[in-house]
Amino acid sequence: MPKRPASQKKIPIELWVALIGLVGVVITALLGSPILLDLLQRASASATSSVQVQVPATQKIETPGAVSPDCVPSNLSELPTETTALIEPLEGSLSRAPFATLRYEYQTGLRLASGMTVDFRKMRSFELSNPGFTTDFAADIEIVFLDCTIHKDRIQSGSDSLLTAETKMGQLELHILEVKRVDFEW
Repeated sequence: MPKRPASQKKIPIELWVALIGLVGVVITALLGSPILLDLLQRASASATSSVQVQVPATQKIETPGAVSPDCVPSNLSELPTETTALIEPLEGSLSRAPFATLRYEYQTGLRLASGMTVDFRKMRSFELSNPGFTTDFAADIEIVFLDCTIHKDRIQSGSDSLLTAETKMGQLELHILEVKRVDFEW
């Protein structure tokens, strides 16, 4: 085997490991960036408006039109800023939080399996039922809008699918599959 000339030195393994680690940190920072998340949401919103979303046959999706029988339509087009969110988890006690602090995956609405994103400002309530969430990490969701129409869909979850809010007791953080119901009071 021929010898290497003295001018061609081998890069130490420690330097390679450090470079790979640095690239990983940069990629992680970019993927978690709120600016990038906002850009991706805008791009997906414009893409879904021009592309039909195909939904698996197992998903239960109904078009709006059904009306909640025990609901009185409001004259509001959006929830007022003084609205309170009543968050009921599957286990534990009911929490009250100012509506303005409510977030899902750092957004002010719910991203649904059908490709829709529904803003909290348009909702009267939403309820989740997760019959098999331990195997498919999804839940059925029923959203009641301010005009009392109902939309049924599914919500897919990832490890970072958190519903967060600021309560009087401090920060509330629930994985979306741990949420049973959220009602908005104004």
